[in-house]
Amino acid sequence: MPKPVPKAPVRPPCQLSLFPETAALVRVDPATNCWRFYSLSLQPDLFGGIVLVRQWGRIGTAGR
Repeated sequence: MPKPVPKAPVRPPCQLSLFPETAALVRVDPATNCWRFYSLSLQPDLFGGIVLVRQWGRIGTAGR
């Protein structure tokens, strides 16, 4: 008879609704032709944790 596989410990669920999940920042400086955006967001990962997703770039583009 095969041995039972031990189960991994279960983490309690994260409660994201108490905090802002996204932040969007914009930097516009026409004198130096600087039109930038920055976006930060908290998203759940596949393992029950939370990851910070960063995105930035020139306004009007998809960003990085």
